This record gives sequence, structure tokens and C-alpha cells, in this order.
Amino acid sequence: MTHFSLRSVSAVAVVFLALHANSQDQGVAVNNDGRAPHPSAILDVSSNYTPLGSAIQKGMLIPRLTYVQRTAGALGAVAGLPQGLTVFQTDVVAGFPAGFYVVEYGQWFRLDGGAASWSINGNNLGNPVNDFFGTRDNVDLVFRTNNLPVMRVQGTAATNYVHIGNNASPFNEQLDVEGAIRIFNPSPGTWLGTNPNTRFAATNTQGSILFRPS
Repeated sequence: MTHFSLRSVSAVAVVFLALHANSQDQGVAVNNDGRAPHPSAILDVSSNYTPLGSAIQKGMLIPRLTYVQRTAGALGAVAGLPQGLTVFQTDVVAGFPAGFYVVEYGQWFRLDGGAASWSINGNNLGNPVNDFFGTRDNVDLVFRTNNLPVMRVQGTAATNYVHIGNNASPFNEQLDVEGAIRIFNPSPGTWLGTNPNTRFAATNTQGSILFRPS
């Protein structure tokens, strides 16, 4: 395996230009202490900058672009860009805040976990006042599958209606369903009322709706 240890940033460009002439199983290390790259990495960047005994550490900057630069020219033709291409947008444009953007499935997506990221493996919610799934601004919360809207919680203040379906038009009921609703209770519930016709219900609360198959 061919290794490179770079002590100056000026040498990085030279090394990358020469990479094509070396074997494919090589690694490149960018550091100031001469360590070889990790065997699993094609590029190993580390910060151990301790001149004269100081404890100064350094980060890595990726390409920084404005919104116009990110959406213009070759980068604007996002459908043809490789998966995983990442930049940092430096300015704020309506609907496109500053932050890291990555290309996924022919689109730019912003990498942002918010104040605390939401894990697809579940979260521990300590206080629902601060820990919740939703929005903090007056914008609809939209759920999508296959990139098509399937449910919307309206963000308009004092309404907060729920719409199930892909229709984004305003709706004026607390629950609006685009299509049919199936209500089915295949086994008896827990409430044993005196009327045998109601024994499939879980409670005797007024307004409860159920369907008994037989």
C-alpha cells in the first residue's frame, strides 16, 4: 500500500494530481505528525496541532457556496450529480437556510438535525414541552411516502386540522379523510354493558363508533 503523509496544505494538490499514477489500494493522510493513513481510509485527515506545546486543534472545511452558486451551472443540474456530493451553503434564502446540503436521489437535501436530532430507531422523550415530533413555526407538518404527501397536519394557528390523503387544499374539519374509512373490531372489547349489542365496544363513552362483524 502506498502512503502519503502531508505536513503542509500546499502539498495536497500535488498528491491528488498524482493519485492516478499510483495503485488503487493506497491511502492519503493529512496531518502534522507524520502518521500513516488508517488502512480503511482513502483519505485520513487528523488534527494534532501542538506547536511549542500548545493545544490548538483544527477542523476541516468543505466547499462553501451561496444558494445561487449551489443551484447554478453544473450543480444546478442536480439530477446528474453523484450521490453523496456535499457542500455548505453560507447564506439564507427563503426556504433554504444555511447549512450542509447533500445530493440524494437526484435532489439536494439539507443535513440538519435541528436542536436535537430525531432518530429512526426511537427517542427518549423526557419532557413533551421541549421534546416532540413536529414544527415550531406556522407551517404544515407533511408526511410523505415515495416523495408523495399522504398526511398533513395544518399549521394555521387555532385550527391544527389533520388531513389524510395527498390533497393539499385547505380543509375545515378537525379530521378530513380523502377516501374511505374502515372501522373494524374483530373481538369483544373490555366494557361489559348490559346491552349485548354494545359488548364489542371498549368503553361506553358518548360518541364512540365501532363496527361489529356479527
